[in-house]
Amino acid sequence: MEMRVVIDADDYRKVLSGHQDHGVTTQLSSYDIPKVIGVQSKDGALHLYFEYVDNEPETSQTLHSGVRVKIGKHSGKVLGLEVDRDHDNIREQLAKFIKALAYLGHNAKRFNQRVNYELAKAVFEKTVDPFLAKSPV
Repeated sequence: MEMRVVIDADDYRKVLSGHQDHGVTTQLSSYDIPKVIGVQSKDGALHLYFEYVDNEPETSQTLHSGVRVKIGKHSGKVLGLEVDRDHDNIREQLAKFIKALAYLGHNAKRFNQRVNYELAKAVFEKTVDPFLAKSPV
């Protein structure tokens, strides 16, 4: 199974709208807005990935849920998530991705990270969930 969807940022205006703090409006940089979302199953794992206009080096961490997260080394934006394809069905595994993105967003320290994780979660919910609802998995 593999899917790849080009993201239209206009569909996510609510998440991307400027945030006011003490009279200053901040917005997400175009480098922090994913252009493509993809999901694929390979090498015994389920991979969720985001493509951006740049190719930032990555760092990774494993969350308590077993989800491995790839984060931009400098920006902190989410580059991808993966989970082993063990006994869980695919929908349970994808639910782990949503929980991981929510967890990352809740614990983000910087504005761009928090909004990037919120955007990644919104894109995931709008593209991947409907795709899977129509797919035999």
